[in-house]
Amino acid sequence: GMAAIGLTLVSSLVIKLGSKAEYVSIVPLMPLFSWAMVPLAVGNVLLNNLLAHSRFKVVPVLAAVAVGYWFALQHYHDSFKTVVETLGVFSTLYLAVCALFTWAPWNRSAQPVPEKAN
Repeated sequence: GMAAIGLTLVSSLVIKLGSKAEYVSIVPLMPLFSWAMVPLAVGNVLLNNLLAHSRFKVVPVLAAVAVGYWFALQHYHDSFKTVVETLGVFSTLYLAVCALFTWAPWNRSAQPVPEKAN
């Protein structure tokens, strides 16, 4: 989140000062892209938690999300802004799926019973 805030505030200055003139056209996309990456990063943390606890029920749903993302990019790529917006939508969907499977009561495994010490 802090990186997205920082990139939103200073990306135009950094790109204008440190890049070629033809790259200035991406300045309006930088805040949008940085905020699209935030749910992707948080979703990855939740997915790693799920997989570390051997809770693999999320995998088929995330495969469907990936297919949907591929399908959307095949049909909606008329501009760079549309591609970045599609990334934002599917990153948010990815986060929602991972959050649902992380905190859903039906996906929790029983806690192991501690062994008694001898």
